[in-house]
Amino acid sequence: MEELFNIKGKNVVITGASSGIGENLARMYAQYSANVALLARSKEKLTDLAEELKSKYKVEAFPIPCDVTSEEQIIRAVEKAVSCFGQIHVLVNDAGVTEKSEDFTTHTKEQWDKVINTNLTGVYLVSKEVAKNMKEHNYGKIINIASTAGYMGMFNQISYTASKAGVIGMTKSMAVEMGKYNITVNGIAPGYILTKMTNPNSSGYRYYKSRTILGYVGEPDYLRGTALLLSTDASRFITGTTIVVDGGSLSNS
Repeated sequence: MEELFNIKGKNVVITGASSGIGENLARMYAQYSANVALLARSKEKLTDLAEELKSKYKVEAFPIPCDVTSEEQIIRAVEKAVSCFGQIHVLVNDAGVTEKSEDFTTHTKEQWDKVINTNLTGVYLVSKEVAKNMKEHNYGKIINIASTAGYMGMFNQISYTASKAGVIGMTKSMAVEMGKYNITVNGIAPGYILTKMTNPNSSGYRYYKSRTILGYVGEPDYLRGTALLLSTDASRFITGTTIVVDGGSLSNS
């Protein structure tokens, strides 16, 4: 059983690795002896995290500053990861932002572009570059962090909802195209997770807490098991699907 979930020595690229879910998953991978390439905009945070992971878990950890809205930066970042690792085994697309407005009639084009370019186009562009390396090695695991927002309507966040629905659909198409290269592509759709993008004192927090069957909202730690599953041979026959991790809130809608 341990061998099924073994990720020791694997090389993992994580976007959005400087905080929240991305940072938490980076810690999980390092804890299980995987090497990590940490991508985000904040060089200082990435450097501190990389040094911590190298010292604590004795793995390789590389801070690679990258804005996923820039194709040029993505190409350079993936080239850097390949030069560090040679082979990329796992990609986790976690970089994401949100923009709120009163309703979609007041949501500006600038807000829309910022969210779509980060949450959807960024996933496409990073996956495109990393998959080239995975195809060369006839192996890979791509994990796209979506959201339950992609399955339902949400107040005040039209671009975020659209972007996450797009990620869920794109995950399916990527899986169809990558299967012949022994590359699996799956998504994780968290429900309400406490990160810097969420506010435990908000009405939204109280609403989503009331919707979960389990009676409490999520922590970033709660995604670790699903991410580990999708990164290892335990998921070798799972592809093209998005696993919902939301305490049962969708089932209770």
